[in-house]
Amino acid sequence: PTCHDVNLLTRSKESVQLLVGTTDGQIHLLNPLKWEFIRIYNENYVIENGESSVTCVKWIPGSETQFVASYSSGNMYIFNTTSCTKASINEPTLTFTLAKQGDSFNILVFRGKNRSREIVKWE
Repeated sequence: PTCHDVNLLTRSKESVQLLVGTTDGQIHLLNPLKWEFIRIYNENYVIENGESSVTCVKWIPGSETQFVASYSSGNMYIFNTTSCTKASINEPTLTFTLAKQGDSFNILVFRGKNRSREIVKWE
């Protein structure tokens, strides 16, 4: 593990949502109170290629479902736990479309099959 964060808004006596970033670029969402893996993000290394480690994960303040992750590649992503399905985030390839371009950055969006904004990428 390289980093972790707990969702303070959703914690209870029975459940804690814990994000854990890894050196191979995966993000594990788990409930350590129940010894339960909820989801693995970037499981098949389609978001980052497995050569970039997760440098930071953080639940977005005030959100029960969104978190941001940064990678050693310099890219940052926002994930939504309610719209990121296991099937969509582990597709063979993800196609990001340009949403906004600045002088020194691009913001790209991956939309799933239901057209919801599932992953936002800054590069």
